[in-house]
Amino acid sequence: MDATTKTRLARYVRYARHAGYPAFFLLAFVAMLYLTLPYQVIAEQLAAAGRSAGFKVVVGSIGPGLARIRAKGVRITPPKQEGQTAEPEALVIEELSFRPTLFPMGTAFAARLFGGTAEGSVGMGSKPFVTLKLKTIDLARINAKAVFGLDVGGKLNLAVNVASSEPVSLGPRGLEYDASKLSGSVGLAGDTLAINGGTVANYDLPKVDLGRLDAVVRIEPGKVDIATFRTEGGDAESSLEGQIALQKMLAVSTLRLKLKFKPSDDFLKRNSFIQTGLSFAMTRDPKGYYAANIERTIGNPRFAPVR
Repeated sequence: MDATTKTRLARYVRYARHAGYPAFFLLAFVAMLYLTLPYQVIAEQLAAAGRSAGFKVVVGSIGPGLARIRAKGVRITPPKQEGQTAEPEALVIEELSFRPTLFPMGTAFAARLFGGTAEGSVGMGSKPFVTLKLKTIDLARINAKAVFGLDVGGKLNLAVNVASSEPVSLGPRGLEYDASKLSGSVGLAGDTLAINGGTVANYDLPKVDLGRLDAVVRIEPGKVDIATFRTEGGDAESSLEGQIALQKMLAVSTLRLKLKFKPSDDFLKRNSFIQTGLSFAMTRDPKGYYAANIERTIGNPRFAPVR
């Protein structure tokens, strides 16, 4: 080994020694931070945040994970709906992990739930944002019949990327924000979707094979455009088009949507009472489609059949 090589090697060793000490202490500090965090306090904060939004949140266990905080057996119980007598059943998240992020400042999270996975991030500050990806969520495992009255099945994928041009705050009624300042997109893709029955507004629903769902929604300040929304299945085809005029409060945003659907002849034969009701309430166009306008507001929608 010549003198030049020895000099370079000595220099590298010196650099490694100087860099190694701070790296070791930083790693030790992070490890101690994760091991000594008041995890029960964090669980109580999660429960408090859920209460502010009207949900009951119970954390089964919480502790340190690999560079993140990990919770298991998180049970989220939605509020009781109008006319609902029994207590709603909880939605269970098998595992939830999250960690703080600096660039941008916020929180990144991941979860295993309903036979699929979820991952995303929440950014705070002057321009907050939310990203979320759900993959292969098994709708049958959500127990929607007990929660919402619908027995549903199929697999669902969801992609959400929404930002606000104004800050979001946490008030006494939950998150407070100006919905008219939102922008971004929402994508939905579903397969083997089905309604397997259930009761909504005291009406017993039949089994409906909805098949595949493809939807893309684009959000701009002040409006939502339904770029694509269609289902194709064995029992029915449907599409949704139109816009939503966003107001500061999401519930009073104005709906200007049109729904078109085409039940199959076989489905109508199996459910003659639906065929009778449709023939009285709506007009079928030459291609076999029924149509209805969805009007008023998100908080108080009106379904107006096209006759």
